[in-house]
Amino acid sequence: MVIVAKDGRQFTMPTSNVDSITFLPANQVIDLPEIGHSDTIVIEQPNPNSYSLPECTNVIMIPIVGQSLSLGSASVPVLTTANKYNTGLMFEGGVRFSNNRSQFVPLVEMKGSPTNDSANTGETVASGCVEGFVEALSHDMGIDVYDDYWQSHQLMFVTCGSGSKTIQQIIDTYIPTQLIPSIQSAKQICDTNGWSISVPAIIYMQGETDQKQNIAKDIYKELLQRLQFVCDSIATEVLNEEQNTKVILYQIASQNIVGQPTTPNFTSSAMNVPTAQMEVIRDDDKFLASAPVYILDHSLAEPIHLSAEGERLLGFYCGKTLADLLFRSKHQKGVMPYHVYAKGNKAIVEYNVEYPPLRTDTTWVSSVSNLGFTILNSLGTNILSSVNVNETQVVIECTQSPMNAHLFYAFNGTRGKDGRQQGS
Repeated sequence: MVIVAKDGRQFTMPTSNVDSITFLPANQVIDLPEIGHSDTIVIEQPNPNSYSLPECTNVIMIPIVGQSLSLGSASVPVLTTANKYNTGLMFEGGVRFSNNRSQFVPLVEMKGSPTNDSANTGETVASGCVEGFVEALSHDMGIDVYDDYWQSHQLMFVTCGSGSKTIQQIIDTYIPTQLIPSIQSAKQICDTNGWSISVPAIIYMQGETDQKQNIAKDIYKELLQRLQFVCDSIATEVLNEEQNTKVILYQIASQNIVGQPTTPNFTSSAMNVPTAQMEVIRDDDKFLASAPVYILDHSLAEPIHLSAEGERLLGFYCGKTLADLLFRSKHQKGVMPYHVYAKGNKAIVEYNVEYPPLRTDTTWVSSVSNLGFTILNSLGTNILSSVNVNETQVVIECTQSPMNAHLFYAFNGTRGKDGRQQGS
């Protein structure tokens, strides 16, 4: 008889002398008895990961809030025309906000009507989020993707927002008119059916319009924090239970689209919004990282928007972040700089790297000079001479001391283009 342990190790034993196999908790090692002597074979169980199964609600509602990318603008043709896993829900009117909100139906992506800034709408991040969430838990916890567990733990999605809107407009107009009635409708459905519901997070996809308007970094950060407070307060009030709703953020990279030059100047404001997004994730545990959009495929027809593949991949990252939040109480920060300092003629950037070492990839993302870094002195001169990457650092050699210089990343690419091949 061949005995296969959970970590893949195989042991060959004579069948006649084995009555049972017992898996022990991790790190408990017991010597195997002599062949032909014992009635029981004991094999060490592999180390469990840090995931655990909390008491989650029957319906985990994840509103997708923002401007056109949150609606799936230009992300056609749709990819997810049928559920890969039976774990996603939407209102019967579709994943995009509508007045048809009397029942839940299985989540599928559908082509939608044009918006104020897009020829059409299609795939959203919702289906990719389901896949990322389910597969993360399947991989790390051993819950089969088709296990009965998912029948009573469903992810429910609705998009709330509009294209080409500022964060202030989203807070003032679309949260009251779309998010509030969506949560109210979802609660009513759940109450009718005896289901529990929570809103542990929203996915927030917005910033390009504020980038175009050169909003100050600190103002945008304050508005992000206000948005989180408002969404959490609404969810808590409507559901009549404290929610502690987090915000899962992407990071925009549309500086080639919004009218800015493709090379920075010393006082450039084009990076205010993406920098604010990075800093609020770094400094505030109410905000979680999904992914920057520069690594994603964008629409060829409308470059500022994601392709269907781009929406789905971004959703997958959101799903992994959501699984980390709900099952590990982990606040995903992503790969981000947390400390920058000068040492002689070097600028050294320390990164948060969950799985070292840092690596460069010029296969998926197009190769650019100096790995996308630029460092300008007060005269606007690029003083960078070389870039080196090690375990958790990027070391930038300069022609002079970088003290008081400004360091930029991903301010490059083809004017009018976005995405991993031609964008920033």
